[in-house]
Amino acid sequence: MESTHLGWRALAKRQWPLACALLLFLVTEAAGGADSSAGLRQAWQFPGAVVACTLAVLSPRRPLDAALAAACSVVASSVVLRVVQVGAALPVFSGVTGSEMAALMAIVAIAVRQSRPWHGVIATLVAIASVAVSEWLRPNYYVQNYPAFDKSGIDVPAYLVGGGLLLALSVGTGLYFRVRDRERTRAVEAEVTAAQHAERMALARELHDVVAHYVTGIVVHAQAAQAVIAMNPDAAREVLPVIANSGNEALTAMRRLVGTLRGSEPAGASFASTSATSDLADDVRVVAEQSGQPVRLDLDLSEPVPPELGRSVLRLVQESLT
Repeated sequence: MESTHLGWRALAKRQWPLACALLLFLVTEAAGGADSSAGLRQAWQFPGAVVACTLAVLSPRRPLDAALAAACSVVASSVVLRVVQVGAALPVFSGVTGSEMAALMAIVAIAVRQSRPWHGVIATLVAIASVAVSEWLRPNYYVQNYPAFDKSGIDVPAYLVGGGLLLALSVGTGLYFRVRDRERTRAVEAEVTAAQHAERMALARELHDVVAHYVTGIVVHAQAAQAVIAMNPDAAREVLPVIANSGNEALTAMRRLVGTLRGSEPAGASFASTSATSDLADDVRVVAEQSGQPVRLDLDLSEPVPPELGRSVLRLVQESLT
C-alpha cells in the first residue's frame, strides 16, 4: 500500500490530540472493568483495544493497512472474549468498547481524508464488518453483569441509528478535512507558481539590466575601435582597457546570477547590494564617473527613493551612458 511518508516527529505533532483522547478511553475502561463484578477478567479486552488505538495513532502513515490491521485486532479480541466468555467492559454497543470504536472511527476518517477514494471505501467497509463480527461473537457485558437487563435481543433500529450517526461522523470528518487539504494544496501551489514567476522575472530583469548592459558596452566600444583604429592606431590603447573592464564586470554579474540560480540568494539581491545602495544620488554619481563620458548631473531628490525604483533609475542611467 502507498505510504504518506509522514515522519515520526511530524506524526507525533499531528496525532497527539488523538493519542490523548484514546488514552483517556483506555484509562476509563480500565477503571470501569476493575470495579465491575467481573473484576480483572475484563483485562482480556485491553490488548486488542491497545492495538487498535496504537494503529489509529499511526494510521496517517498507511491508512488502509491500519484499517485492515485494526479490524483484525478487533475480530481477534472478539474471539478471545468469546472463548473466555467475558463481555467487554463499558461497550458502546453490546460488544465494541469505546476505545475500539473511537480508534476505528479515527482510522476511517484518516483513510477517507488521505487515501484514494476506493481505499477509503474499503477501510470503511472493513471497520463496519469488524464491528458487526464483534457484536455477534462477544458475550453481552450487560447481560453478564446486570441480571435485570433485558435479554430479548438486539434493538436493531437503535443500533442502525447509532451506528449510522457514528459512521456519518467519521466519514464526514474525513471528507471535510479532505476538501480542506485540497484547498490548502491549491493555495500553496498557486503561491509557489507566483513565486517562481516573480523569480523568473527578476532573473530576466537582471540579465537585461546588468549583463546585457556590460555586453552592449563591449560591442559598442569594439565597433567604435574598429571604425577609428585605421585612422588612429593609438585608439586601441584607450578602448581595450574599457572593453576588458566591461568584460570583467559582465563575468562578475554572470557569476552572481549563477549563484542566484543555485539558490544562494533571491534573484536581484546580489545585484542590488553590489550595484545599488540606499543613496540613489551617490550611485548615479559613481556610474557617471566610471563611464568616463562628459556627463552633467542635476540631482534634486527631495525625499528618499524606494529601493526598487532606485534600481530602475540606476539601470536607466547605465543604459543611457552606454
